[in-house]
Amino acid sequence: MSATRPPAEDDALAVARARVLEQARRDPSVLGAFVCGSTAQGGGCRTRDVDLRVVLHGGERFEPRKGAYEQVDGALLDWSFQHVSEYADVDALLRNSWLCPNVVEAVVLYDPSGFLEDVCGRVRARYGEAEGLRARVTARLEKFARFESQALETARAGDYFGLLSAVLVLPKFATSVPAVLACRTPTTRRRMFVARAALASLGRPDLFAALEDFYELRRVTADDLLRGLDDVMRLYDRANAAAQVALDRQPDLVEIRGVIDPLKREYWRDGIGEMIADGCLAEALSPLVHVGLIAMVVLAASRLDGSSLAESAGDTGLLRRLGFVGARSLLAKARALAPYRQALVSVAEARLGPLPVEARA
Repeated sequence: MSATRPPAEDDALAVARARVLEQARRDPSVLGAFVCGSTAQGGGCRTRDVDLRVVLHGGERFEPRKGAYEQVDGALLDWSFQHVSEYADVDALLRNSWLCPNVVEAVVLYDPSGFLEDVCGRVRARYGEAEGLRARVTARLEKFARFESQALETARAGDYFGLLSAVLVLPKFATSVPAVLACRTPTTRRRMFVARAALASLGRPDLFAALEDFYELRRVTADDLLRGLDDVMRLYDRANAAAQVALDRQPDLVEIRGVIDPLKREYWRDGIGEMIADGCLAEALSPLVHVGLIAMVVLAASRLDGSSLAESAGDTGLLRRLGFVGARSLLAKARALAPYRQALVSVAEARLGPLPVEARA
């Protein structure tokens, strides 16, 4: 564990506010900024990053961009920059399955014109409306239907990187739809906490067993997780080193730019370690697998010679034992969640009525 404790929640927000004000003084295009994610929600792990959304004026060629992580006074700031046009249409925001929850939970840090407070207030007032809810659920279902199809197709093509990328998002799907239905927002490290609560609020706590089966939680002890965490952190370090070499050779390799960051390493290690220490084993295993798969995806993308990652991932210990290494076992993971997905579609349709065929596929 890190010897330096993170700042308290109020201190982390103060750090973020100060940095946003610095940014606004240097850049007149900054219209406003807010915090979302676990810091805004006030829950989750003691060790957390601060998700910053900066809203900018800009020309027609402006493109939303992801900023680098930044460590300031013990707070890990995760910057993201977006154009004001993404917030101009409240109806469009209510249909946006990613941005809408961010706006609902936002803690506004900088808003001299009052624009963000107005938008947040209007979105919150309409967040539970059926039309927007239906659009958000449909968007999530359609997205993950495409990923499931990709998993099957890439397995037949023998493309391990594509299969790994597809399977990476399957546990994310497993919590995103019930969370949207229950008006909850899962962040990566809090995903299983949110899944348990969201499924219970939807009257289907029994579906959590599908997630336990996906992660094979009944085979895992606290000692297994601690050893697995060490293995994954070593894999993360290898992925970071490989990414730097690959980006030196091919700077436009967008698949890996910003995915692995040395500053994020301590956020993952300390946060997952805290969950293990608190006895939250199911909740700890989900982000542990997520980080391990992210590292393997980065390693795969960094290996420009096309060699097999399955043979070169090294000693991934727990991930290998649980079936998260190797194309065949990953394909089995992808297929195993199909009944869970169909059950969620049924839950959604019972609440919202029939969904488009693409969403039910």
